[in-house]
Amino acid sequence: MRIYLISLFDPTPLDEPIYPRFIEIARACNNRGHEVIHFTTTFRHTTKTQRFDSIKEHVENESYKVVFLKGLVNYVKAFSNNGSELGVVVCV
Repeated sequence: MRIYLISLFDPTPLDEPIYPRFIEIARACNNRGHEVIHFTTTFRHTTKTQRFDSIKEHVENESYKVVFLKGLVNYVKAFSNNGSELGVVVCV
């Protein structure tokens, strides 16, 4: 079976540090004989940066690949509101 994972915020196998929620889901599916295609964005929320300038595919193994779709957001700055830091994301 082909399984599609869609995640905008979770780390990928290319990111450090890795919190492997979607990676572990993909590996568990692979171990059961399924093909996994993980769609995510080029924008990495934890570092507020673009991973890539355009669409990119990363093949982790023959049954698991990550497709980075161009994220049309840019992080502008953080500001404080009542002592809580909030991020500002601008769509371009």
